[in-house]
Amino acid sequence: MSEIKKIGLEEAVKLLKSKKIQLLDTRSAKEREEIGYIDGSILIDTSLSDISNEILQLDRDVEYLLY
Repeated sequence: MSEIKKIGLEEAVKLLKSKKIQLLDTRSAKEREEIGYIDGSILIDTSLSDISNEILQLDRDVEYLLY
C-alpha cells in the first residue's frame, strides 16, 4: 500500500535534485495554462469528473510529489 507523506520545501528540493520523484500538477488544465507549471510535471486534471483513469496510468514504481 502506498504512503502519503507531507514534506517541506527543503526535502522537496532535495528530492527533485536527486531526480528520485516525479512531480504531479494537481490543478485544472485551465489553471495550468493561465498560471504556468513546473517543467517536467505531469498534469492530473482535478476538474475532470473522473480522474481515476489518469491515476491508474501512473507508474506504481515511481514516487510522486503533488503540487
